[in-house]
Amino acid sequence: MYYNGSPIMIVQLLPTDGEMRMFDVTPLDLLVRPLVLAAAEVYYKHTRPWFIALALHGSAYKGGYIPGCSDIDFKLFLRGEALSFYGELPLAIGQAIQEDLSYINPAPFQYFQTYILTVEAGGNRPDDWSRPIPGTYHMLAGKLPAQEMSETETLEKCRATLKRLPKAISKPAEDMLHHGAGRLERSVRFLCTNVWPILYSYLSIETGQPFAIWSLPKDKVLALLPENQAPGRAIRHFHQQVSSYFSQPHTTRAALQTISAGVHFLQLIDERLRTQPTWTQQKEN
Repeated sequence: MYYNGSPIMIVQLLPTDGEMRMFDVTPLDLLVRPLVLAAAEVYYKHTRPWFIALALHGSAYKGGYIPGCSDIDFKLFLRGEALSFYGELPLAIGQAIQEDLSYINPAPFQYFQTYILTVEAGGNRPDDWSRPIPGTYHMLAGKLPAQEMSETETLEKCRATLKRLPKAISKPAEDMLHHGAGRLERSVRFLCTNVWPILYSYLSIETGQPFAIWSLPKDKVLALLPENQAPGRAIRHFHQQVSSYFSQPHTTRAALQTISAGVHFLQLIDERLRTQPTWTQQKEN
């Protein structure tokens, strides 16, 4: 593994044979497996007394990740007594986890993102965060201690996501007034966290098949929008821009072009939703 271009030793953090058998990484890409195993061992090492299960979700599981942009998403299920009065792990445990994670270079992913979820009340995550969409996650260890989302609930979440379109469109313009400390790069990254959920939500509602849509990687789901129509061309262009931006040294011009491409796609979806009924609107009527 490398960090900032230099090799680093993470032998002490690599899972033992027993821990490798404990964490099921067989469905994962060969490039992803060692990263997931190394991080999983750290989380388990520091939360073992309260550990229930560990899930991987998103592009690290489904595929279609964008090097330099995508993250590795975990859901760590713990018993409620692991949390402090404030709904998170005690700071000392979190710091010990962070110290161990600092020896792991997540490349080609941008970072690890992990949220703690509990069956009992008291955590800081919304209740529905414990309930994944079928086909979008993989249990690395343990059993899911909650019910999966139903199709009706998933469509409801998709409708809520699409209601955020105006803010998703306006936020990049607001961000253009800030400068320094990587703010422009973060604007590109945060735009991705709006574009992809809106794409998945739109197609889920358009087709009425959210499980099938959300189980697809990005490149497969964007291909469902016809290339001879404006939204299809726009999302393909955005995907190309993002992939290019995060694969080379960042420039202001490339960032602005990527942001323009993403906002253009969002505006096309917003216009389409305003002018023609979706599948669910037709069903409701």
